[in-house]
Amino acid sequence: MLKLRLKRIGRKKQPCYRIAVMENRSRRDGATKKEVGFYDPINSSKTKLNMKEIIKLMRNGAKATPTVCTLLYTIELFNELLEEINEELELIETITYSTIQEHNDLLNEIIEGG
Repeated sequence: MLKLRLKRIGRKKQPCYRIAVMENRSRRDGATKKEVGFYDPINSSKTKLNMKEIIKLMRNGAKATPTVCTLLYTIELFNELLEEINEELELIETITYSTIQEHNDLLNEIIEGG
């Protein structure tokens, strides 16, 4: 079974990890099938993920370890959630503005007519 795991690279007290596809029985730093990302816990701006490849592998049956799942959630999915929330807020703002305009038009008609 294939797993998405962290493979440690870097120096002592300065960890860096590659997100790698490995057999579940191989060692942490053992042979990899494919590398699909890079994670630096000290400087998170250097983190890079090949999301298309990760999604493709997971659809084909590769399982992610809990640590990789957390990493995927905090980095990529969080950004997508923020984009969705911003779109919803813009929609709410548009609806609110249009209903206020409608109420103002109704009030003007009532005042002018009565």
